[in-house]
Amino acid sequence: YSKQKNIIDYLKEVKNHLLENISEFLPDDEEEGDSEEQVISAAAHMKKADPHLAYRVNVFVDNTEIKGAPIIIENNPTFYNLFGKIEKNIEYGVYTTDFKMIKSGAIARANGGYLVLNITDILRTSHIWETLKRVIKNQKLYIEDLGEQYSILATSGLKPEPIPLELKIILIGSDWIYRMLYQYDEDFHKIFKIKADFNAEMERNKVNVSDYAEFIITRTKVEKLLPFDMSATAAIVEFGSRSVDDQDKLSTRFSLIKDITIEADFIARERKSKAVTREDVEKAVNERYFRSSFVEDHMLEMLQRKDLLISTQTRRVGEINGLAVYQLGDISFGMPTRISCRTYRGKPGIVNIERESSLSGKLHNKGVIILSSWINGTIGRKHAIN
Repeated sequence: YSKQKNIIDYLKEVKNHLLENISEFLPDDEEEGDSEEQVISAAAHMKKADPHLAYRVNVFVDNTEIKGAPIIIENNPTFYNLFGKIEKNIEYGVYTTDFKMIKSGAIARANGGYLVLNITDILRTSHIWETLKRVIKNQKLYIEDLGEQYSILATSGLKPEPIPLELKIILIGSDWIYRMLYQYDEDFHKIFKIKADFNAEMERNKVNVSDYAEFIITRTKVEKLLPFDMSATAAIVEFGSRSVDDQDKLSTRFSLIKDITIEADFIARERKSKAVTREDVEKAVNERYFRSSFVEDHMLEMLQRKDLLISTQTRRVGEINGLAVYQLGDISFGMPTRISCRTYRGKPGIVNIERESSLSGKLHNKGVIILSSWINGTIGRKHAIN
């Protein structure tokens, strides 16, 4: 360590401190006394601080087993899990601590490498976002105690030296959160300069279909599933196209594909099959849809009971049948709906009852405005529509 000035200075301080406190290592001169004095002496000895404590080493980060740059994925990014903490003991009702109780966080463990975080978890917890930006901008890690910072606990305070940082932080989140931070946080685009989008679909060609088959084989080995025959693999490829609503594309949501393989394996095992077939995959897909189709079934029942009136046999002036698409999380379905229109003399324009009563959505409002513009542009070019 001859080139490490800080370590050399530390060893010199250890030497001087040891010479100044040599009496701490000498045995106590205790004279024989009555039993009560011996008990008091023993209690005092137990309470005596460890004389070797000042010379011990606190292993803050241990990267002995890591080959190459460390890659840390923090799934629970609380303040202390990210930035480290100073633990405490309670002695006689008072919180005490020492340097051995300084514990590292994910940032310290990822120093020299990469740290992967979910931006949603970061924003949900107070104090983390601003502290994280400050750490990145200064390239220094300060281990702080929130309790001491906000005067919640009366502690014997420690203030470790800041740790120089050299790491890359990767935030994972939705495009909506990215746009929001880019627009409303002036530091965001300065700190996080590189954006990478992952497409939810890919071309359906021979290479990608082959990759799909290899993915299925890999999942069977990892999850210890039954083998998938060619018909089952083809059914999963078809499901990948159906999930993106394009027969020339394939879904890259491999977590969904993985779930389908596990559910199809369960169905195949129930019927004591030695391999997963197309029938098992299709049943798994249908069962997945059935578990989420309560709202659709209820609305179809309302049509059958004529609680919702849709006429399909006759013609009526000012009424047409349309199709409304409902998007409910993991499923979407269409339902017939009646669109009616009444005309009268008065102020020009189309009155959207749904919009006026705040019952319509953005797409419906957009459609009505487009229709109104088309009517005015087609019929009302020379004269106002009355």
